[in-house]
Amino acid sequence: MSIRKATTADTQAVFDVRSAAILHGSRGHYPDELLERWTDGAPGEGFAAFVADHCYVLEIDGRVCACGAIAIPDGQIDSLFVSPAQMGKGLGQQMLAFLEQLAREAGIAEVHLQSTLNAAPFYRRAGFVGDAIAPYHSPRGFSLDSIPMRKQLG
Repeated sequence: MSIRKATTADTQAVFDVRSAAILHGSRGHYPDELLERWTDGAPGEGFAAFVADHCYVLEIDGRVCACGAIAIPDGQIDSLFVSPAQMGKGLGQQMLAFLEQLAREAGIAEVHLQSTLNAAPFYRRAGFVGDAIAPYHSPRGFSLDSIPMRKQLG
């Protein structure tokens, strides 16, 4: 297992992990038609630029199994997804710890994110706080309920 900076060559793999994780983990928390809209199509140039600029991938035997992003210097964590076949093995925790360490190294005292409704318990176990529901505005042109969350880095 290794974590490395993503490149544009990882765009499709990141998109596939993201889409599979959304369809697997968010079903029952959001309407099916919203999940389909969130995951349909192919990654565009904007997504490829996001992957190259902010994403990291966790690989097992050369295969992307998880991804996550952090914006430095503002501490925004985003797009933390684990392949459904690898869920429950601690990969999400490892990716989150890696992103938090990058933030610490950059001198960031607090990280923040917008959690999906289904992922909030995962983030709470990792020390994030936040309960209020607020809209997340997707670049794909729709909004969905999310939970803004924060964590002080010690």
